Amino acid sequence: MQRDDAAGGFSDTDLRAELLKRVKADQETRNAWIGTPQDQARAQAMQKVDADNLAWMKTQFTQHGFPHANAVGLRGVQAAFLLVQHAVSDVPFMQAMLPQVMARGEAGELDKGNVAMLVDRLLRQEGKPQRYGTQYAGTNMKDLSDMKMDPVEDPAHLDERRASMDLMPHADYECALRIFYAPDAKPATASTTAR
Repeated sequence: MQRDDAAGGFSDTDLRAELLKRVKADQETRNAWIGTPQDQARAQAMQKVDADNLAWMKTQFTQHGFPHANAVGLRGVQAAFLLVQHAVSDVPFMQAMLPQVMARGEAGELDKGNVAMLVDRLLRQEGKPQRYGTQYAGTNMKDLSDMKMDPVEDPAHLDERRASMDLMPHADYECALRIFYAPDAKPATASTTAR
């Protein structure tokens, strides 16, 4: 990614500002919910932000397409991606955005790992095995003892596919997830990671 966001030069500063404002609300409500996932008020606040963002994106992105870095900068493209990634209540919209997200990845405007994450999320929404192993599930957010990777196609070649998308090896990713989501949890045992 050659463009330097600090240098400016993007053409749609209003859209960039709106994207950054919306992703800030997205991340604040998500981080609050992650800390206390059983708190229904926080879950509802996150869902409301997601719904507001989806309604706005469906108008904005349908009319003008998924934004380019020359319009909103790299941070703006990343913000747009996060909003699309969290639009799980409207899978057809996410599917419609996938080709444009992939194009931003190919143009170097978005990390290929983000593209992989959207591909995996959509495959799981369709009930299919994921391709890159980015999607995990678990119900016990206190110690993540039951956290496990969602089904993945061709597990023997997972790390090769991950490498093609500039993703770390699966074992390292799982370790990072556990540290991020439950830094005070006990280390995973062999029986936990084998599931």
